[in-house]
Amino acid sequence: MRKKKNIQELPKAKETLNIQLFMVRNQEGQWLNSRGWYLDIKKAKIYTKAGSARAQITFWANKYPQYGTPDLIAITSLSAEVFDQTERTKESIKKMQISKLTNNINSYKFKLGYVKSISDKAYWQKKLDEAIAEKTNILNKG
Repeated sequence: MRKKKNIQELPKAKETLNIQLFMVRNQEGQWLNSRGWYLDIKKAKIYTKAGSARAQITFWANKYPQYGTPDLIAITSLSAEVFDQTERTKESIKKMQISKLTNNINSYKFKLGYVKSISDKAYWQKKLDEAIAEKTNILNKG
């Protein structure tokens, strides 16, 4: 039987957290991205492990020695802030449910328009009434 990995607990709001991130910069001050070198630091690729960044440095130093050896830049973060997302997700889920029910209502109204048999009309009318009731229930909860 496999052992379960220990999951590190998330820090509380505004707790200190020591984490290092790595970036690669060449001798001209350009930052490495997966597509090449960019002057804008916002486009730089961020490595979570030093070994991955060092491998890129070795690659560029071996393949293009005329440009020199790129530098390894370490960024240390000492603080982390946890944002509670429960309210946002509740609103988003409610919005998606309402959208789905609205689509169902429109679909049921369309099907009611072209159905000929009485039993089919009763079935789609029942589905329509259920969907409208569910939608009003969700809207009244919020």
